[in-house]
Amino acid sequence: MPDYPPTIPALHVTEPSLAVQSSGGMPMMVEDDNKDVPWDVEEEITYEQVKKWSEDTESGVILIDVREAPDFEIGHIPHSKNLPLSIFEQALSKDQVDFVRTYGFPKPGSEEKIVLYCRSGRRSTIAADLASGAGFSRVRNYKGSWLEYEAKSGAQAGAAKSA
Repeated sequence: MPDYPPTIPALHVTEPSLAVQSSGGMPMMVEDDNKDVPWDVEEEITYEQVKKWSEDTESGVILIDVREAPDFEIGHIPHSKNLPLSIFEQALSKDQVDFVRTYGFPKPGSEEKIVLYCRSGRRSTIAADLASGAGFSRVRNYKGSWLEYEAKSGAQAGAAKSA
């Protein structure tokens, strides 16, 4: 085992959920909060993952529905926010104060974990490209979107209201 400076204890990696990150040139071990999520690779987001995040408001994952407000109001994934594709690019350019005032929730940071969805995956694919182009590096698209979520969860229209 390598000799580490006294301020950084040597760690044995016994869990695959631990990741190595660099801090000021020194490697350090950190636990990945969402170890089942491939945020840095292009793997598909699953219904099971989305269901878990919709039930855990402390997961650190922001669910954003890019459908228009009337569709969102009929039914949506619990705890998701609404930011329609028609104003998505404009919204991302707003500062934090204007964003909150206009959309009613804090603007996600460029490093926050964001999952976008719509009705079928088409609009959320476009929104994911727009977000990536605007510098958001941890944006994923739930391609199954509302149709899959509603079918698998048994949610009825209007029954998936967020708190």
